[in-house]
Amino acid sequence: MIYLRFFWITFIFLIGFVFVRPFIWIVAQKKSWNHYYFFISKIWAKFFYFCLGIHIKIKWKFEPDKNKVYIFCPNHFSYLDIPLLTYAIPKYFSFVGLSELGKIFLFGYLYRKFHILVDRSSLKDKYRTYKDSISALQNGKSLVIFPEGGIWATDFPKMAAFKEGAFRMAIESKVEIVPVSLPDNWKMMPLFEWRKLRFCHQNIIFHQPIITENLTNNDIKNIAQLCFETIQKQL
Repeated sequence: MIYLRFFWITFIFLIGFVFVRPFIWIVAQKKSWNHYYFFISKIWAKFFYFCLGIHIKIKWKFEPDKNKVYIFCPNHFSYLDIPLLTYAIPKYFSFVGLSELGKIFLFGYLYRKFHILVDRSSLKDKYRTYKDSISALQNGKSLVIFPEGGIWATDFPKMAAFKEGAFRMAIESKVEIVPVSLPDNWKMMPLFEWRKLRFCHQNIIFHQPIITENLTNNDIKNIAQLCFETIQKQL
């Protein structure tokens, strides 16, 4: 049964991706068309979960403002976090993720075109990523940043320590931080351990935003801790 599940989830992922890839390639050719990627990727995510028969329950603890830019900060326990967030977030956004994602065959080129990648081994690249992220926020694009910096947790559902980058960006840009709890993806497939794969319904909780307008860099540790505790309580 586990092999059938793995085959089905892989098949659906690839079929959906192959179908939308030509459209994504087209909108990647001109910067003014880039925002159409958001709608195409949401179609792919909805197709993916529909074919798996997985119900997504989305809970907002506030009314999101379509005219506001946010930094969404979710926990990160599974590679399935990416399609789930693509499915659930209603605003045009980019992921800020590790550069390794940009090297994946076929997928990598398109990921590099629409998202912000970082090589954590390079101080120069981390600085470039920081400036690119600030620029994206200033140009009206929300960001999704995993504050753990990757999938580093070893005792699910307890998160790894948060890095400061997302909170420093939020304070500099005066952008609200939205803590996001993803309590179920690790139960479906932790990391990419396909032998533990099982289908289960998914919940995603968007918590009240953390206001940063009057904060300074001296507040980074406090808001990072507040974000950590808010997410962890739902896990």
